[in-house]
Amino acid sequence: MNLKQWIGLGMARPRWLLGACTSDPAMSLKKAEFVGSEKCGACHTDEYKTWKDTYHNKMVRSTRDGLLKDARDNWAKDSKGNAGPTKANITGTPARFEDVEYVIGSKWKQRFLVPNPQTGNHQFLDKQWNRATRLWEGYGQKNDWETQCSTCHATGYRITSYDPKNTAAMKTTMSEHNTGCEACHGPGSTHVQSHKKADIFNPKNASKAEADKVCGYCHLRGENDQWLTAQGNHLSTCRTRCRASRTRRARTTGPSGIEQVPLPGIRGPTTRSTRN
Repeated sequence: MNLKQWIGLGMARPRWLLGACTSDPAMSLKKAEFVGSEKCGACHTDEYKTWKDTYHNKMVRSTRDGLLKDARDNWAKDSKGNAGPTKANITGTPARFEDVEYVIGSKWKQRFLVPNPQTGNHQFLDKQWNRATRLWEGYGQKNDWETQCSTCHATGYRITSYDPKNTAAMKTTMSEHNTGCEACHGPGSTHVQSHKKADIFNPKNASKAEADKVCGYCHLRGENDQWLTAQGNHLSTCRTRCRASRTRRARTTGPSGIEQVPLPGIRGPTTRSTRN
């Protein structure tokens, strides 16, 4: 399966996210669906084991499975007396540790999700745990995780119902949390049945330009002004806010609004667009 066919099967373009009709022959020819990483692991045991140990598999976890011990031990306040999370960002309602259903991240920082009764989705708490400093710091993300972050931090993501005049009623589905096998290889139901290499996309066998598109869909952090979150915000604004609250790094701004961000272990800055 080539990249054009995979995109046609519902990964990245708005019309396919909505399940709209299309003349793309890949849609009628393949009709592949997402089956989940565990299904892939039944045959690709080594690759599955490797993936299980990566952060692609560990970004979104239940509180029981992923909570950092330091965050739990310092939930009330940290060593400098900074209070831990106390309220939900969207509704502004008080929140307790017992309300947390999911944790996000674990390497640099950890954020916390509680239910949003207004939409049936999940919202962030007002503090994040900085693992490097072992301190609490403010976090102001005010968008449902399911209608903003999960476009990259879930696999098989689809918008199934969308009304631009009532974004709070947006409905979404996903095959699994985190960046699973099919986030890079495309939906695998046809491949599972046929066991043919031609029925699955493999970035290893693709051109550099095609392989870069697979990673770039998320890691380029492209802006999307067509779709709004459940709270009616543009994804570009949300992602900019998400970036700004990351572990602080020295930043310089180059020409044409290109932000130069020094990354650990890489000589010189990497660049990405910050234009709104």
